[in-house]
Amino acid sequence: MNDVLDGDIVVILPNDCSQDGRWHENVTLPDIAMRIQSANPDIDAVVDATIVDGGQAPYVFQSAPQPISPVVLEGLTIRSFAGGLSFRVAAPTIRRCRFPDIVGMAIRLQVFETATIESCEFVGGGMETPSIYSVQRMPRVVDCQFSDTGDRAIQVVSQTEVNCDETDCGGIFGCDFVGGGSRIVDMGTNSLVVRDSYFTDNGGPCVICGPLTMSDCRFENNLNAVSQLVASSNTAAIERCEFVGNVSSSTLLSSNSTMALSDCMFASNAAPIGNVSFGKDSSIQRCGFTDNDGICVRGDAALIADTLFEDNRGGLSGFIFLFGLDAQVLRTDFINNSVVNQDLIRMPSGLTMRECECTMNSAPSGGIVRLAQETVIEDCVFSENTSLSGTVNSQSSSQTRIARCSFTDNAATSGSGAISSMSGGEILDCVFIGNSSKTSGGAVSVGGTPVSNSLFVGNSAAIFGGAIFGFARMSECTVVGNVAGHIGGGVYGGFLENSILYDNRGAIINGRDFSQIGSLGSVSYCDVQGLLALPDQSPTQQQGPGVISADPRFVDPGHWDDMGTPDDLSDDVFIAGDYHLLPDSPCIDGGNPAFVPGIDATDFDGEPRVMSCRVDMGVDEFTQDEVGVIGDFNADGVVSVDDLPEFLSFMLSPYGLGACTADINGDGAVNGLDVSAMAGLILGA
Repeated sequence: MNDVLDGDIVVILPNDCSQDGRWHENVTLPDIAMRIQSANPDIDAVVDATIVDGGQAPYVFQSAPQPISPVVLEGLTIRSFAGGLSFRVAAPTIRRCRFPDIVGMAIRLQVFETATIESCEFVGGGMETPSIYSVQRMPRVVDCQFSDTGDRAIQVVSQTEVNCDETDCGGIFGCDFVGGGSRIVDMGTNSLVVRDSYFTDNGGPCVICGPLTMSDCRFENNLNAVSQLVASSNTAAIERCEFVGNVSSSTLLSSNSTMALSDCMFASNAAPIGNVSFGKDSSIQRCGFTDNDGICVRGDAALIADTLFEDNRGGLSGFIFLFGLDAQVLRTDFINNSVVNQDLIRMPSGLTMRECECTMNSAPSGGIVRLAQETVIEDCVFSENTSLSGTVNSQSSSQTRIARCSFTDNAATSGSGAISSMSGGEILDCVFIGNSSKTSGGAVSVGGTPVSNSLFVGNSAAIFGGAIFGFARMSECTVVGNVAGHIGGGVYGGFLENSILYDNRGAIINGRDFSQIGSLGSVSYCDVQGLLALPDQSPTQQQGPGVISADPRFVDPGHWDDMGTPDDLSDDVFIAGDYHLLPDSPCIDGGNPAFVPGIDATDFDGEPRVMSCRVDMGVDEFTQDEVGVIGDFNADGVVSVDDLPEFLSFMLSPYGLGACTADINGDGAVNGLDVSAMAGLILGA
């Protein structure tokens, strides 16, 4: 090499000078810019035949102690027992080289700029030495293959701060790591960029680093049962990556740090601590978790959006954990997941859950969603879930809002089928159909929680409260076709207003029918089937004004299917109908005249809550025009004797469409006082 000039190209030819057909060299390169290559680096056979062997010496090629000129090596096969290449200060470019079975470091770098290692192959190697070892700077490793490399394919220590764009910075781009030992890429706490790379059949952590930026990578069939597969000790941004069939304590970990995860897939992994574990302010968007064992997601406050969890089997501690305040789960589906113990989704520090679907999940020893502290669940669908303690189980007395949600065919063995143990907050604009409990509260168990504008149909409880158990404050609800094994086929307990209870089934005790209501606080302005014919059921029951017992006249009331055994009521199933009101319904304008709807309040069709001068009973507000002139029954614009015939017809049947028009004095009742008031209007008094 002493005769080589700056900028020269040194070509090494395949040779048969030695007995084994290879060059035997240990070269210290002069401090000049030069290229060392095979005769044709683009032909694999030429690269395979151009072998430079360093024997037992530390390195085949090494730079001068303080070089300033870059070197290019291309198209060589480097063999050595102890080491391959060593470069200091000036960053080399190494292309299309092969490093088979080097026990020491194949490439050692201690350079101040970014080295390039491109389209190289590293096969075999030492169990305790990395194939590429770099001090101060991560090289740019592009389209390289690492196979059976033992302990660490790449290791970087003491990396200096780098200010560069991605085209100049170091990182891993388009590389394959197959069959390696532990710590495949070990950056310590240094930052790392990984793009379009493949990790498979490795036996230890695949990536250990500080800040991580990773995209378009695949991790498949790696085994690391005692630690993490990918571990970032700082912020992590990961997109379009796949994790399939891996076994590890945690598939992806960003310990106590922020992670942004998007468009990724996790399938058939086993990770008892968590497929994804992260710190606060993290996000998971547009991802899929399918057929995994162990916890899917755990961490601090986070956003999960537009993500699918399907056919996963959670560990003993549950399926998905979000610790911290202000967690959000948006437009995310949970389908056919299960846990052995605890809860499927546990949110111990608050939750906002919107536009999600939760279907066919199982938690035989816990709840499907367990809540604590302030929670909002809106516009969600919960169906066919089975649990011990309820589909949504609230363990806090703080304000919990559940609005515009649908609960269908959920079942619980201990708690209520749909919502359990809720106190405080509110339930509004929800639909509960076909939920069941083996104890009490087929759909809901609450304590003092307002329940408004909600429909309860075909729910069942083995003991109390076919639809609702506990002292709910119910208003504008329709409760039809529910059944309880004991008392309160419709409702057990509560304060009822502007609601309908009809065709529910419960026990008859000492001649008293408890089908509609069991123990009760009070009821007013409600249509309760059979209630007016009953004596007081308890000393605490208060029957207020406006209570009627009449056919509510639904468009379709539904019916009980006796399942072919008419003499056995225990197997009957209620078939839901259509709970809009017909024009002759006594529930129209039958609600509390003092009722004032909230801002933007609607019925279950999204129509204004009050269509006339009074609210209707039940979830449906019958569509009608506003009342014009009080007392003007024939709508000619004046009150006269011509209005008397219709006025008298309402006096005789003071419920239903137009009834509030006959309440001339506006006291909420149609009686003799209204006759005097009507006479006054006609006489102009």
